[in-house]
Amino acid sequence: TDSSRMQLVKREINRGASWQQLNEQRLNSLKFFEEYFEPNSRTLQRLFEMENHGLQLAELAHFIACAYKPASRVALVERQFDCGVTAQMLNYQRLILAETLENYLGPDSPTMKRLFEMENQGLYLSHLVRYVSEQPESRKAWVETTINKGATAKQIMDRIKLEVLPDDVADQIVEALGLECITATRLREHLQDLNTGPYLYDLVVQHVRTGKPLSAADAQRLLIRAQELARDSQGRQNDVKPTVQTTVRRSGDANINDTAQMVKQVATRILEQVPSFRTVVLLGRDTWPLVPILRFHGRRVQYFHWSRLQLSDVPTQQQWLKEVPPDSVVIDTGYFGSILDAIRKVDRSIDGFLISSSGKYPQLYGGVSHADIVAQIERFPKLPGRCSSYSSIGTAICRKGNRDSDESSVSQWEAIRKSQELLAALDLPPWYVWRYRTFLGGSPLERLGLSSSQDISQHYEWVKRLRRFG
Repeated sequence: TDSSRMQLVKREINRGASWQQLNEQRLNSLKFFEEYFEPNSRTLQRLFEMENHGLQLAELAHFIACAYKPASRVALVERQFDCGVTAQMLNYQRLILAETLENYLGPDSPTMKRLFEMENQGLYLSHLVRYVSEQPESRKAWVETTINKGATAKQIMDRIKLEVLPDDVADQIVEALGLECITATRLREHLQDLNTGPYLYDLVVQHVRTGKPLSAADAQRLLIRAQELARDSQGRQNDVKPTVQTTVRRSGDANINDTAQMVKQVATRILEQVPSFRTVVLLGRDTWPLVPILRFHGRRVQYFHWSRLQLSDVPTQQQWLKEVPPDSVVIDTGYFGSILDAIRKVDRSIDGFLISSSGKYPQLYGGVSHADIVAQIERFPKLPGRCSSYSSIGTAICRKGNRDSDESSVSQWEAIRKSQELLAALDLPPWYVWRYRTFLGGSPLERLGLSSSQDISQHYEWVKRLRRFG
């Protein structure tokens, strides 16, 4: 072993390595590479060349070594050279994305080589991998067909940006995009609006399916109409209480089906018990699935982060009084109502409800044990960490590290996928599934379901007047 190391050091010296390069970590990486590549192989020589342009040999060695089958990742690296990758592209995160995409499309697929070449033309692998992973079979076929038609990197990225729209509508918009058309980025921004987005979605689909291109002028006209529809919906109160279908759209995950069933039943209780003219405030990370289903049914719904870490937090109290109107109906999961107690110390006007209650506050959901509610709702994967306070501009401070010991620990992608499955199981329209799958409730726009900073300021003034004059 000592002899082989000495030979490695001599080869490095003969190659012109500096004394800084003769450190133990780098030499160990080189020794590792020589187990898979011949000392004078073209691949190894290219690695040396890329090292002078920023390639981190230790990071690349770690990527290969931590695989179940290191040889498969060696082959992946060699294929990357054939696609003309740069040193900066051979980093751990990007290679994981490349490996994931190859698992979907096949390592020897000509489509793969073309996609890697497109990275230098504006294609983002992270976006493409996420897009394909949500519907592997259909979107794999779409990628292959699109590449065979000679699509550009921009066209692929535009299509991904418009993923919320039906395939036929999105394809027509992307094919027609030009100087007089709205950009995909701008249209996506409008569709993301929590206030006008669902109305704009319907209007765009109806417009495109008449066979007309979506010009910038058309998009502006539809946006104005969506804003009018959103204002009209806010001005109306429900004369008839809507009902939530008790059946769920079955998911392949039994836990998601159970959670969806419970969320639907809780939503039904809220619609039955809370008058439509009252504001409903949903507390914390466990209640977020109720936000889209209640907004879909036309209720005035706000969301607010208030955790056990904030029981006496002054910025949280100040944000509550600024954001939440008096006489609101406030709903938490349970069980003893300590957070409702904390809120009532600064706002005695609220009516508090718990999904599961020890008896101190009214219970919304009966007939199921608290343990089942915890298992089906509280342990469902959550995107944000537990909130600890609020910033001066009203942003909830939710750090990833603030999590419960029994909380489901999955990657962000997996949490988004499960959120999407849950929202689909709730039988919500496609726009709601797409928009709320990444719901965090961190910003006032998300929590209040508004469109702009001007809307937020007007809301704050409205709450201020109510608190001052009643």
